[in-house]
Amino acid sequence: MLSAKERALLFRELGDMLRAGLPVERTMSVAAKARRGKMAEVLALMAQRVRKGESLEDAFMAAERRYPGHFSKWEIRYIGFGEKAGRLPEFLLQIAEQAEEAWSLTMELISSCAYPLLLLYISILVGPLAKLILKGPLPYIAEIWFPLIAVTAGLAGLGIAFRHTTYRRAILGALRPVPALGKVVNLASQLRLISGLGLAYRSGIPIN
Repeated sequence: MLSAKERALLFRELGDMLRAGLPVERTMSVAAKARRGKMAEVLALMAQRVRKGESLEDAFMAAERRYPGHFSKWEIRYIGFGEKAGRLPEFLLQIAEQAEEAWSLTMELISSCAYPLLLLYISILVGPLAKLILKGPLPYIAEIWFPLIAVTAGLAGLGIAFRHTTYRRAILGALRPVPALGKVVNLASQLRLISGLGLAYRSGIPIN
């Protein structure tokens, strides 16, 4: 699954190349060669489908079926609107702008989580300090190692899960009741909705 930052970079790159006059197939080939690993395969598949005469929307759909989790349904649909309207570069750049906003909100959410997590780690380390003073380092290490590993593994698992849409929604839903974090999550949801409606309105897409 691509992060919002990676999607923003990709869509902006595609939009800029198309706006400069490159054909769609050439644009996808250049983007594929600029990347490695799975993403290079995804873009190469798209270039191949476009070369065969398919629309970019269909190429994205085919790539998403083979390599699920890279792009959202609304992004693919929006690309189709851009093709039908003859304004594909503009639509791709608008998707990039929304992805950049999503990345900014993600960073704000992470920043909001940083202080509570710092306090959690401090409590794990400071709580058994009396044992360190009275009994030495081995009993102290024996008491803190499991909580530290458990918390770190949990955070790593959440980070991986957050990259998948279904799990991300569940995680964000669980964070809503948390006083400090809930405000950021609710704000992010509202801004995504407003941004999506704004894209549709600016592009002349019916929203009723």
